[in-house]
Amino acid sequence: MFKLIDVCLAVFLLGTACAYDINHFENRPNLQVFENYINQSVECVRQTLADGMPDHNLPSFNPLTIKHYTVDLDKYNFSNASGYVTIDNGIAENIVNFIVSNLKGKFVLVPPTISVDFTIWLENVTNVADYKTDMTIMDQKINGQGKISIGLVGLNVTGHVKAIVKKGKVELKELSAPALLKALDFKITGLYDDEEYSAKISKEISEKVPEQMNNNPELFIEVIGPLFVEVFNALLNDKIGWGIIKAMTQKCILDIFPQ
Repeated sequence: MFKLIDVCLAVFLLGTACAYDINHFENRPNLQVFENYINQSVECVRQTLADGMPDHNLPSFNPLTIKHYTVDLDKYNFSNASGYVTIDNGIAENIVNFIVSNLKGKFVLVPPTISVDFTIWLENVTNVADYKTDMTIMDQKINGQGKISIGLVGLNVTGHVKAIVKKGKVELKELSAPALLKALDFKITGLYDDEEYSAKISKEISEKVPEQMNNNPELFIEVIGPLFVEVFNALLNDKIGWGIIKAMTQKCILDIFPQ
């Protein structure tokens, strides 16, 4: 899901920087981006993600199929987490059925800075996959291999992103995304090769995670923030990712925003 958000933000941030000639800002150093154009752009991005972009190796996100993906916790230098999680044969459904509200954008000329505030609501997102893991979190060893299912009900993310444009490149400077979750349906098998324990921990996670998130809305970005930033920067520096962003920027920003 964070990859989808990263694509949307990268397209909007880059597109906003490119959509206007610099002369448009000479006497308007603080421009509030026209929100009706932003909303059109959001719908364009949603439809493009749903359809995919075969010419740019972007699969359809409706649903999103993940054949193989590994999260290497050691890359993030966490003080209390290490190891890996590998996902195979993953399917994520309903992730393009997001509702965006309270969307506001601002461009400041000096220094060239773009900020975006938004609220994203996802009513029902399901993720199922085969998994394998061997990791240590808070001195607790966790290992297993089996199936995992994560159902998010009523995920509400209120985000703020600020980026500086330097020599045509977007550099992420600020990121906050407090989140609230109505309910979680979490199921896992094969944890410690113990199905009874797997059922018990599935129930506990389903009950406690929404409570923890709602009591600490910043927990969402604390957990996924490093991965979010890595994917964002990877998209901007990867040849394929850059091609996707350029194509979507043209289609969903430059062809929509007035020149």
